[in-house]
Amino acid sequence: MKYTLVADTHLYSKYEVPGIRQKVLDLPASRETVLLGDVVDRTCCDKKNIEIATQKHKQLTNLHRDNYLDGNHESMQPRATCLTMNGILFTHGDDEANPTKWRKYREKHKLGAGIVKKLFIMPFVSLFNELVGGKPKAEFFERAASRTKFNGCHTYACGHLHPKKLIDIKYDGVRIIVVPQGITEIEL
Repeated sequence: MKYTLVADTHLYSKYEVPGIRQKVLDLPASRETVLLGDVVDRTCCDKKNIEIATQKHKQLTNLHRDNYLDGNHESMQPRATCLTMNGILFTHGDDEANPTKWRKYREKHKLGAGIVKKLFIMPFVSLFNELVGGKPKAEFFERAASRTKFNGCHTYACGHLHPKKLIDIKYDGVRIIVVPQGITEIEL
């Protein structure tokens, strides 16, 4: 089955994928369209954009319902941390990347980027991401495979890591897919 996966578009923030906003906002609701989190970035948007980001997040979650999974940049306790469908576990990926760090980050519930965050923290994070290049650590694959099996699935699909290109591997009998930022059409 062909799926449309939307991940890490970071709408309304400095990290927004260029030229993608209207494409994401215009996506029709479909069982085969899954928004994997960090689609609307409420934590790194300018403080003046918090209201519009919150409105668009609500609009998209109302439209896509359970197929919109909140990531760490939506900055809210997610309605659900994963979606299982047709033997596939869809999730944002932050729990498998570093569960302790990202759970604490989600709990802060700080909206918008102030001057310190914009001038010091965000540039450092951007540089780090460029150097690391979205390469998952071994622990990520172990956690992803374990969670997938626990949920009775055979395939794991997430975003969060911002790889430059699609990662599609088999690990411990589980197909693990990490999509790049943007909209990915994939056969699963």
